Amino acid sequence: MSAQIVEEILARLYTDIDFFESFTRSRKETLRGYDLDQAERASFDSLDISELMLATRSYGHKRSKRRPHRS
Repeated sequence: MSAQIVEEILARLYTDIDFFESFTRSRKETLRGYDLDQAERASFDSLDISELMLATRSYGHKRSKRRPHRS
C-alpha cells in the first residue's frame, strides 16, 4: 500500500472540483493512472459520496479560514 498515493488522491478529491466530479461519475476511470492495490481500490469504491462531499466542504471551509484576509 502506498499511503502517499492515497493521500494525494484524497487531497485532490478535497480540492479539485473537476477531479471530484470525475470520481463521482466513474471511480475506476478516474483512478486508472494511480498505482493502487486491490485493497486501496476497494476502499475508494466504498467511499460514500455524500460523506465525501461533506468532508470536502469542511476542508474548503477550514482552508478559507486560514487564508489571510487582505484589506
